[in-house]
Amino acid sequence: MYSEKTKLLPQKNTQVYYTDNDDEIITIAQDVNDVTKLFTDLHDLINDQGIVIDDIQSNIESAKKDVEDGNKTLVAANENQYGNLCSLYDPKLYFIILLVLGLIGFVIYITTRPKTT
Repeated sequence: MYSEKTKLLPQKNTQVYYTDNDDEIITIAQDVNDVTKLFTDLHDLINDQGIVIDDIQSNIESAKKDVEDGNKTLVAANENQYGNLCSLYDPKLYFIILLVLGLIGFVIYITTRPKTT
């Protein structure tokens, strides 16, 4: 009934017979448990990496927004600086300066000219 490889295992005053196939089944069950543990560990690692990737993605989006805001600030500063330089080349400014110099020159001429009586 049992093969030659049948073994006798005493257990609580009873005798249990098992074969080499039973040993292989136990080994396979242990291997399946090991594989299950490996997949559980792999699942945990993937979740941890997903969290890290989400953090990286969030930092990249934040940096992108900061760079865009910085570019807007630089453009505004450049426009302000260029606007101030343009006011130096405004013809109205030169006309006002010439008018003031003309008035100063006229006042100096009036005060220093010899009096005619």
